[in-house]
Amino acid sequence: MPLSAVLFFLSLHAFGCRTPLDSSEPDEIDPLSGPCGPRPVTSVLLGAEGLGWVGCAGGGVHRTLDAGASFEPMHASDRLEVRQLVFDEQGLLLACGQDLASPGPDTLLLRYSAEAGWERLLSNGDRGLQGPCGRVAVDGAGALVVSSAGEPGLALRAPDDTTWQRPSGWWQGEIGESPILYDLVQARGALYGVGADLISPPVFVAPAWRTRLLPLVGTTVDPDLDGELWALATPDDGETWLVAGRAWPADDWSRGVLYRSADGGSDWRSMALPPSAGWVRDLAYSPDGRCGVAVGHRRGDQGGFVLVRSGKSFDWREVDVILPPLRTVAVVDGGFVVGGSQGFLGRGWCE
Repeated sequence: MPLSAVLFFLSLHAFGCRTPLDSSEPDEIDPLSGPCGPRPVTSVLLGAEGLGWVGCAGGGVHRTLDAGASFEPMHASDRLEVRQLVFDEQGLLLACGQDLASPGPDTLLLRYSAEAGWERLLSNGDRGLQGPCGRVAVDGAGALVVSSAGEPGLALRAPDDTTWQRPSGWWQGEIGESPILYDLVQARGALYGVGADLISPPVFVAPAWRTRLLPLVGTTVDPDLDGELWALATPDDGETWLVAGRAWPADDWSRGVLYRSADGGSDWRSMALPPSAGWVRDLAYSPDGRCGVAVGHRRGDQGGFVLVRSGKSFDWREVDVILPPLRTVAVVDGGFVVGGSQGFLGRGWCE
C-alpha cells in the first residue's frame, strides 16, 4: 500500500472516528478553527494522528497538528493561491496553484518535506503550463500529471525525473477539441478526469488503453447537458464513478447535476439531488468506499449544502444545517471535513 494511502487511512483516528467526548450527531457540522480568515478554503488534506493541511484562496498553506483545533502557516508567501493539496507516492505534500505576488500567471507545483522545506517542481520557466496549476495527480508508477486551470493540456513528469513534457499526443480526438480538465484522479494505477472544451457536452476522461498512461479519450456523460462538470470521485478504485457540477445558465438559480457510472465510465445515469441543491463543487469518498460526501451551494444564493451517502445506499442525505457556500471536502472512514466561503472549515459525520 502506498504511503499516501497509509497516511489517509490512519487519519480516521483523529478526524473521523467518534470518541466518548464527541457530542456531534450525524446531522451536525462542528466548526473548526479556520486558518484562512475571510478568504475561501479551497483544499483540505488529512494525514495521520491529527495532522492535516488547508489551502486558501490567496492565503497560502496552513497545517494542523491537533485535528483542526489550531493551525500554523507553512509557506512564506501569504499570497499563495492554492487550488489543490495532495500526497505524492512518498507521502509528501504537493501544493498546486499560483503565487499572486508574482507578475503574470505564475504556475506553481510545490513539494514540502521536513528535510528540504518547500521545493518548486513546476513553474513558468519549465516546459509546462501557460496558466495556473489547476489539478495534479500521481499515477501508479509515481509520475506527476498537472492540468491548467484555464486551458487544455497537460504537463507530465516521469518518476525520478526533473524535466517536464507537454505531450502533443495526450488527447485522442479531433484537433482543437481537447478539453480543459477540471479534475484529475488516479485509479487502477492510471489517470482519469472530467473536462470540457466549452463547446461540446462535458466528458469523462480515461486512458485509451489500460496498459498506457496516455493518450486519453473522452466519453460524453450526458449529450443533453448544457453545463459544466467539475468534480470526480470513485468509491471502488475505478469500477464506479461519480461526476458532478452545474447546468446552465451560470447564475445563483442554476441547478446542480450528479451522474453515476457502474461500468468504469462507459455509461452514465443522472442521480436525483435535493431541489435546493445548486452547484456541486466537490465530491469525495472515504478509503473504504462506504462514505461519500458532496458539497456546494444552494440555489438562490442560500448558503451551502452537504450531502452524505453511507454504506451501500444510493440515496443522498442532506445535512440540515445553515452553512456558507462550500467548495471542498475530504473524507475519512467515519467522518469528513468541509471548507468554503468566508474561510469556513467544519467537521461532520458519515452516520
